[in-house]
Amino acid sequence: MSKSKLKYNEAKYFYEQMKSKFKEGKTEEFKYCINAFLSSARSVFFVMQKEFRKYKGFDEWYELQKEKKFNDEKLIKFRWKIKSDTTRTDHKITIKRYLLKGGSS
Repeated sequence: MSKSKLKYNEAKYFYEQMKSKFKEGKTEEFKYCINAFLSSARSVFFVMQKEFRKYKGFDEWYELQKEKKFNDEKLIKFRWKIKSDTTRTDHKITIKRYLLKGGSS
């Protein structure tokens, strides 16, 4: 199994744990899981770049994928919500609402 796939599975694990802890009302554990998920999810891209950069065409493909995700409407709304809520130090509520809606805005 590739290092990228292992890192993806780790992020997926913490995402499921995060949802579970939220539904169970375990606030402190939810905080641990969301931090672990965000860290793992970010790492997927770094590991992927390192692992696959050696393949011809990967850098071009990767840049195209970043551009697609950067312009993805749901992700833009989610990033905007976190940014705007962070100024009110209320971003955890937005993330919880996002999770309750199954990742849709």
